[in-house]
Amino acid sequence: MGNFVKKIIGNVVCSALNTTIGSSIGEKIIERWLAKLYANSLSKTKSKDVLLIVDHLVGDTFLYLLLLDVFEKRYGVRAIPIVRENCRALLNCFPSIKSHGCVIDSAIWRQVKTLVFRTPRLFDIYIPGSRVWIAKGIHPTIVSRAPENHFEALAKSLGLDEYVSHTVPIVNDEQRNEVVHQFIRLRLEVGRTVILAPFSNSQAQLSRSSENIDFFTRLALALKERGYFVCTNVDVRNPEPIPGTIAVHPRLDLIIPFCDLAGYVIGFRSGFFDIAAYSRARLLVFYPEQPAPFECRKYAEYYSISKMHRRTAREYLWYPEDDNLMQKVLADF
Repeated sequence: MGNFVKKIIGNVVCSALNTTIGSSIGEKIIERWLAKLYANSLSKTKSKDVLLIVDHLVGDTFLYLLLLDVFEKRYGVRAIPIVRENCRALLNCFPSIKSHGCVIDSAIWRQVKTLVFRTPRLFDIYIPGSRVWIAKGIHPTIVSRAPENHFEALAKSLGLDEYVSHTVPIVNDEQRNEVVHQFIRLRLEVGRTVILAPFSNSQAQLSRSSENIDFFTRLALALKERGYFVCTNVDVRNPEPIPGTIAVHPRLDLIIPFCDLAGYVIGFRSGFFDIAAYSRARLLVFYPEQPAPFECRKYAEYYSISKMHRRTAREYLWYPEDDNLMQKVLADF
């Protein structure tokens, strides 16, 4: 997409419009009708460009990008994703999307919850995951049946089938070589490095608790005693590594090759694991004991890495005071 068009898109974003759809009584009927209307609108659209404003954090943004190829083929359109600035590097994992993807500065995202165009409708506009009317795009909220897992929920929010196949992220030689240089600089050993990912922004209070830090500190010490190199994935919100570990912060498009070389990832369920799920690393994931967004699902079931990404992962309920949990984790090393 040319700079001129990108400039137009950046300039036409305006203030919030937070209109809920339906009522508690007639919500199911209304939203089923809206889902059909949305699908019909896409299939009959004159424009081949559908603008998707992906107003989500890293994990969900990554999941939506995985689904865009199927979305384009299903509706015969070209999806133009607009993502937050902090998700820019994710576009590198999807070369076919990167060429026409857009990034909007984080300051704009903070000012608005729902992004609307003031200009004439140059595009069909759609914000997956929000319950608002936006131009021709209308979000078909999931109400008829609770989804089995979070990935299925996002697929349905795009009007796709429940168990839809999706594209896979691409890692090129340049990215892999960059990670090799990082391993050399940090003096990490390939295949014997454990990445701790103890922090989750969606579970901030729980993952930053003293019990959590203490558990991962003891775990890091035990792993080092077994001869493993241990590092902590840090970020702006969580800049301090677990004591005694090496701080690492791989760029989003380098998470997969970084985990490939490391060999192991242990941590609290977060968007980091959605990306790491496409690596060859062994994943050990902790889930809090709490309900999911849909009452009939437990958090560990709804956000399960093994179910969402159809890959093997060790999954545990989070009881840091339970000594057996530590022993279960260390049994894999």
